[in-house]
Amino acid sequence: MVFALRNNGNTSGCIVDFRFGNSRVVKPAYEVLLNELQKHFSSSKNLKSLELCYQRHKPEGFNNLPTITFHYKGTQANLVIKPKGSFEVGDKMASNKKHEYFCLAMLSDDKMTSIERHE
Repeated sequence: MVFALRNNGNTSGCIVDFRFGNSRVVKPAYEVLLNELQKHFSSSKNLKSLELCYQRHKPEGFNNLPTITFHYKGTQANLVIKPKGSFEVGDKMASNKKHEYFCLAMLSDDKMTSIERHE
């Protein structure tokens, strides 16, 4: 399924792919998304080795993670992605304690946005 594919010769656009994998977001939109999520999670402990991964002491699963909405410029179309479709949640051992972490399951891409099915 393709959304807002430009007909001016550019290769940018958005593809919704029903295979499993990490979504890719065109770089300018990814940078805005990353900046907003960093502000949203500013009180959480960032795992420095990954771009947008945070540690929680209390397991919450996908609770309290934001829904991400892509607004398509020049249209009234919106693509809403619930937390299970945009984040990974897992466990990590640190100092003999089990901590939960969550990471954005999206990557930057130079050419196009590809929203993958993610479970």
